[in-house]
Amino acid sequence: MRQPVMVYVDPREDPVTVTSTGELDRVLDRLAADPRHQQAPPLVEIVSIDEHRVLDIGLAHPDLSVVCWYDNVAGEALSSVATAPAASSVAFRLGGVWTMPDRSAVPVSVARQAAREFAVTGARPTVVSWQPLPSPRSGR
Repeated sequence: MRQPVMVYVDPREDPVTVTSTGELDRVLDRLAADPRHQQAPPLVEIVSIDEHRVLDIGLAHPDLSVVCWYDNVAGEALSSVATAPAASSVAFRLGGVWTMPDRSAVPVSVARQAAREFAVTGARPTVVSWQPLPSPRSGR
């Protein structure tokens, strides 16, 4: 990895700092398998060490995820372009409930690949196509 990233599941708790893609995979595996998250799948924030760039991925939903990108320096707020069918609204939890934007569902494997790419490069992942986020949440 280029540099460590911080992984947040609950903004009220301290993040987990990871220094390798293997460590990131283990953290995401543990979160996805946690029975507490089966009823309310988490939206996980992966944050650059300088806190300028944030990648959000939905976890623990059986079939789909969403990926959102925030670059607080460039003012970018983007969501993945759908490559997977989704119900009209799917909610994830990050402190509170967050409903993913329409037409943004991607397979979980793609979201995980985007997380690994961000951890390695520190840049916006290229594994997904992007569209403007309709109503960006406040960045870190």
